[in-house]
Amino acid sequence: MSRRRPIEAVRARLRAAAADGEAGFTVFEVLIASIMLIAGALATFQIFDSSVRNTYRAEQSQVANDIAQQELEKLRFLDYRQVALTAYPGSSSDPGHPNHRVLGTDFALSPNGSNPAPMVVQGSPLDSGGQVSCDLPGTTPVETCLPPGPTEFTNGDVSGDIYRYVVWGNDPSCSTCGGNQDFKRIVVAVTLDDVPLSSDRSYVEVQSDVVNPADTSLTEQNLPDGDTLTAEQFFLTDTPCAASGSTTRLPINLDHLLHNTLGTCENGVQFGATPGAPDALLDTVPPDPFPDDPLLPDSFDYADDPYLEPTPDFDDGLQMLRQDADGCAYTPGGANPQAKIHRWVSDPMASSYVMNGHATLELNTKTINAAVQTGRICVYLFVRTTNGDGSVTDTRILDNGTGNPYWTFQPPGNWAAGSWGLYRISLDFPQTTVAVANRVGLAISIERAGSPGDLQFLYDHPQFDSRLEVDTPTPLGG
Repeated sequence: MSRRRPIEAVRARLRAAAADGEAGFTVFEVLIASIMLIAGALATFQIFDSSVRNTYRAEQSQVANDIAQQELEKLRFLDYRQVALTAYPGSSSDPGHPNHRVLGTDFALSPNGSNPAPMVVQGSPLDSGGQVSCDLPGTTPVETCLPPGPTEFTNGDVSGDIYRYVVWGNDPSCSTCGGNQDFKRIVVAVTLDDVPLSSDRSYVEVQSDVVNPADTSLTEQNLPDGDTLTAEQFFLTDTPCAASGSTTRLPINLDHLLHNTLGTCENGVQFGATPGAPDALLDTVPPDPFPDDPLLPDSFDYADDPYLEPTPDFDDGLQMLRQDADGCAYTPGGANPQAKIHRWVSDPMASSYVMNGHATLELNTKTINAAVQTGRICVYLFVRTTNGDGSVTDTRILDNGTGNPYWTFQPPGNWAAGSWGLYRISLDFPQTTVAVANRVGLAISIERAGSPGDLQFLYDHPQFDSRLEVDTPTPLGG
């Protein structure tokens, strides 16, 4: 039998079936089914690939934060004289690179280029006379100073570069110091390979002060034996705090009404006039669901209430109203008090937590609809204790400089307008211990006298990860 005979027989049976009304699969139908099958498979593979990339980006962000923290802790172990750079780092024209903030012999402490401070570099002049020297007995100066970088690192399948900066700080509360070289501030920036640079937040950064106890009033206060300071990161989130245990960060993919944060974690999420849970301070970075696209994720409106919507409606993040009276009121009055202060709290402390007297708040903010105006905000730190009847007591921490239970911040010029501005606000206070089961709290309001208009704040976003950085000898999980 020839090889053509069976094929012809099959074709004959198919034609007969079609003639009898028993239609089989035509070539066109088979083609369509094949295309649909391939499309479905591709969609499945795309979802799987996206999931893998999202996981990898989250891993990258966590590794970058861990590397920055480890480097900062290592530098804090050095002798005070060693905390200086071997040379001035070069500048970069790329606004997404940390060296873009190098301004000759100064370094801008804020990523938006503000707050420049002179760098501490081997051979640079000292106010007291002479030059900066890292020379320690039996060593070579260049070997004991810090290279500015880049220093490559690899952690598993994540790699990148470490950059170091050291600048001088002035302690206004020290009457015997003299000059403007009272302490040093270390800045560590970590960039990642395979991540597109952009003018937003293309690198991770941590900062912390190091002090010379002989020359400054910013001395290390009563550290437990054997402990050293760590700059702990608490990220501002858009997720209401859990009533107990650990808070799970919620995805941000829709505009929503303003969270009323004037209640307790037990109240759960509430809107309008009903007091609800504060938003959470978490120790993990915001995840990026679109790691290959620097323009995504979108930013969403965390306060989509009609009375908060400007005209035109181009607001994002949290919109806050100025308070009704001048000054800083932790419990505001008047209409819609929930829009005149916003609160965040950490999860309950599993062990005693020491806040060693210094913290830095990093905020992404701008005016509403690019208005050109000044702005002043009030910042509150507090310890939240839950009482036996379920009520809470917020013990507010005092500003070392003023004795007030709040800090105020206003940049020297106008507030950031068309694009988000990143501001770093230094907070100094008496050493504070947060007992087991209590929470660290942060709140922000807009001071009326210093702000002719309302402001907006963006956080819990991979490019806009506003955070509270606390110096502590007892880090979470430590």
